[in-house]
Amino acid sequence: MKKNIGLGYIKILLTFFLLLILEANCALLQEPESKIKAIIWDLGHVLVETSKVSFAAEAIGVSDAIQLSATSLFNFDVTVLTKLQEKTLNLILNYKKQTQTENGLVLKHENIELGEIMCQWLKGEIQGDEVISALQEYIKICELRGDVFSCESEQNVISNIINLMFNSRSLAYHTKPIEKIIPILKSCKDNGLKMVMLTNWNDRAFNELYKSEHTREIFNFFRKDEIFVSGFLGVIKPSTLAYKHATDLLFIRYGIKPEECLMIDDQPENIEGAKLCGIQGLLFEKGKDRCQILRSNLIRLGLLPTMEPEMQAKSWFSSMWS
Repeated sequence: MKKNIGLGYIKILLTFFLLLILEANCALLQEPESKIKAIIWDLGHVLVETSKVSFAAEAIGVSDAIQLSATSLFNFDVTVLTKLQEKTLNLILNYKKQTQTENGLVLKHENIELGEIMCQWLKGEIQGDEVISALQEYIKICELRGDVFSCESEQNVISNIINLMFNSRSLAYHTKPIEKIIPILKSCKDNGLKMVMLTNWNDRAFNELYKSEHTREIFNFFRKDEIFVSGFLGVIKPSTLAYKHATDLLFIRYGIKPEECLMIDDQPENIEGAKLCGIQGLLFEKGKDRCQILRSNLIRLGLLPTMEPEMQAKSWFSSMWS
């Protein structure tokens, strides 16, 4: 009996000393201190994502579905929706050639240059209804060519997708957070990193997205006056002027220099644009493991601990009593 009581006291003392060690050496749970003090986050395809097939699913009607199913090009399943969405994007991207930014870089989507009309929309120079009108006229021109659409139903669905894509409320509805990014945002904030957002997004479309309940959890990590939107700025990444808005605020408000900032973006040219401004860059990889890869890269850069303190403590206690 006395032996058991003695062992109990020893365990209590060991637990007490372990807690003291954990508190005193909490800094040791992190990688060596990094020179990076702030992260500039992209929004689309990094923090939130618009479904590639949701627009097509909403745009397609019963009669169109029947005709497309009968077309040799399609076996009607999720593949048809993906193909329709991709064909719509290609049509938009090919509409009028984009002009270069002052640093010689151009904005791309999956290695394809955005059309000038998309750039104007993202800058807030034109709004969704103007884009829709211009693209519907372009669809008529493509129809006359006779080699763009496989059938009338395909043309109808692509026309409907365009109407949905450039409707601000519809775009907000179809845009959802990338769930696995939320714990990373929390870790960055908990580890004292300043976080601002720099996004290429139309102004009216952004206002709808900001009000959406779907994305509230993402925007709660950022001060509203530290979110920089191309549609309000009148300039898009990879232009040098876009990054300057973010770096000027970080320096004036927090004394953080451009070289102490890290840009996280999914487009290589936007990372290149950031580097031209003295900002460090980290490409957000594509694929299902993209968030895990991002966390690993942030750990490698010394921005996040190899293991969160509470998880480290749990691991120690577990090994101690096993």
